[in-house]
Amino acid sequence: TLLFNAAYCLVVAAYEPATYPLFGALYGVATLSAIASSYFAANAEFMSFKLVSINGKKQVVEKKMTRSLERENLALDGTIDEYKSRTARFFRTTFVSDFFRRNSKSAENSQAVLLLFAVSLGVSLVTGVVAYFIVGGMVGALASFLLVFMLSFPSFTLLSHKLSYYRSEKESLVEDSTVIGETSYYDYAGVDVVTFEDTEIFGKDDVALQRVMLYGDKQNFTKALKQMSALFTLLGGPLDYIFANALEKRVPPAEHAYVEADGIRGEVEGVTVYAGTEEYMRRYGIVIPSDTMGAKDKVYDTTRVMYAAEAGRVYAKFYLRYSFSEEYTMLLPLLKEAGMVTLVYTRDPNVNNDLVHKLTTGEDIIRVMHKTVPLSEDRKIYPRISAGIVTLGDKTNAINMLLLSKKYVKFQKTLRSTATAAAAAGGAAAILLSLFGVFGVPTLFLALWQAAWVGVLAFLIRGAFPAGKRRNQKEIRQTLPAVIDRRKD
Repeated sequence: TLLFNAAYCLVVAAYEPATYPLFGALYGVATLSAIASSYFAANAEFMSFKLVSINGKKQVVEKKMTRSLERENLALDGTIDEYKSRTARFFRTTFVSDFFRRNSKSAENSQAVLLLFAVSLGVSLVTGVVAYFIVGGMVGALASFLLVFMLSFPSFTLLSHKLSYYRSEKESLVEDSTVIGETSYYDYAGVDVVTFEDTEIFGKDDVALQRVMLYGDKQNFTKALKQMSALFTLLGGPLDYIFANALEKRVPPAEHAYVEADGIRGEVEGVTVYAGTEEYMRRYGIVIPSDTMGAKDKVYDTTRVMYAAEAGRVYAKFYLRYSFSEEYTMLLPLLKEAGMVTLVYTRDPNVNNDLVHKLTTGEDIIRVMHKTVPLSEDRKIYPRISAGIVTLGDKTNAINMLLLSKKYVKFQKTLRSTATAAAAAGGAAAILLSLFGVFGVPTLFLALWQAAWVGVLAFLIRGAFPAGKRRNQKEIRQTLPAVIDRRKD
């Protein structure tokens, strides 16, 4: 644009026409848009850097193709498109790497921008040639060419990505989170599988021990609780809390434990103890006493029966009622609307696809994958991880960032359509003015046309990312200091 304007000024100076239009105001709007673009990009990156550089543990969201995760892919069979599916997993780290590399990537669609530029240039050239014969003279032809070019290429396209990224970063701060680089939005927008630990969908108060049936010595109740606590200390999950909370103090974990999808065995005080489903007991040849309660075991669809055994015989049955936590219940419809499947990691022998299928009233939107390693082997804080989404909050904050990524990419598609409409309208108006009265319209009014589209852009972006509606601007500016103080505490 600068070169075209310079060439036009040289021609005007050479021909010395009596009257000629000036396009400084139009060029000024484009220049201010470019400057504002750099300003908002720098501010967004700085806000992101301040959050990422806070000392202490952070949670990051890792994205991988689901087909590259063998066990997860098998567990999700039938619910995803294996070729396109992406899975989000969550890890803890003390340092997030590749910050500058991610921010150096451009998220703007270069092909779309070049196409818009080429179309605008082509229409401008044709209009200039026609104007040479209709309007007359080189000055009229160049004026028409320059006017069509500058009105058919909306100035707000220079600002659309950077202002969107800046506003979305403010939205992220509300979640005590950040997205590193605009390209990360596009990376995570394709996520359709979200992983959860079982304790994140079944809270401490959402799994209830309804009753216990003992066989043989009725004094075995305390022993049964101790043995179950010793086993599930290794597995974690809601059952660990239930059994540990039923005792006055923690018991040592079981030794030589072996974990399977439907049960666990280990040595407690020198005795091999089993805990698991009926199928698990029968597989190991453990005797299950016959009783008259079998017909009532399935009265409640979300109640599960877990057996405890030692010396080759079942000595206790635990009836456990499961329900989703309030937090996950609120997230579930949002995940469903976004087309995202939940994959639950668990070591609980009672949690399986049948249970979550009943809890969702028959919808196949949750799958279960059993881990077969003790909890102590799975808890790890990584020294450094490269990731595009970082949060200082909880799982809900991280999920909201994934949803924000989807919204961001969808919004950018809307802006592309808006840019096309603005280019068509501006180009048509410029052609008419060029051929039928360009010299009679002050270019300041034409600059207001471009400025008005910048205002439309700001309005659309503010509506799409309304961080200020949940917190005023003063609170947003105070977000990072508040987060830092919490981390220090």
